[in-house]
Amino acid sequence: MFGTVKSLTDRLDGARELHEDVATLAGQPSSPNDPSAFLSLIAQTLSERVATLRAMNESGDWDPPSEVTNALRDIGEYGENIDSHLDDNIQVDSVLTILLGPEYAVNLNAIQHLQNGYAESFSEAVQAELQAIDELLESIAIVRQFYKTIALQQDFAELSRMIVYTGLIAFVTTIAVTLIYRENTVSIPPSTVPIVVSLGIGVVTVPLTLFVSYILRAATVARKTVSVGPFIPP
Repeated sequence: MFGTVKSLTDRLDGARELHEDVATLAGQPSSPNDPSAFLSLIAQTLSERVATLRAMNESGDWDPPSEVTNALRDIGEYGENIDSHLDDNIQVDSVLTILLGPEYAVNLNAIQHLQNGYAESFSEAVQAELQAIDELLESIAIVRQFYKTIALQQDFAELSRMIVYTGLIAFVTTIAVTLIYRENTVSIPPSTVPIVVSLGIGVVTVPLTLFVSYILRAATVARKTVSVGPFIPP
């Protein structure tokens, strides 16, 4: 949220560079600003690059071993699966949910294995497509972590507002429930005291309930997105 002019400039330059790289790989003049649309462009481009390699195989221009075709099939399905779950203008936390899990790291490791293990047998055209796929998978890794930052900031901002609102109501409720008691008596019908007190306790615990729910969600997201590279923690 805070930073020097230099750090903020570097952050802006990094974001613009990512947008430009994705737009270049997709063959577009620019990439969308909407998080969902941007991720969809990456996923579609990933599937298209895999489809290009498959077309080269089917046309006879390239005859890869089964290990290569299986890896490309999985990567293509990964891109299609991401794109199929995306809609326009959905919330960042919903977009992030699609990227939870280690699939991106598995595919990133697989494409690097193909590049290193079969480099000598690949033509320049095939190597260029594999390099593009590798860069797209890296973009997904970066986007996932960046979207996590946005989602957590939005959640904590919303939590702060909800704590203030419900905390004020809980404070007033606590005073009101306390004031119903008088010396040796109550200011409301005795038969309604259990109901009023039960409702009061429920209202008073709302801020804590909200806090716990938001923190658990943030902790779950952090746990599911702890990896930023090809390493997959147990």
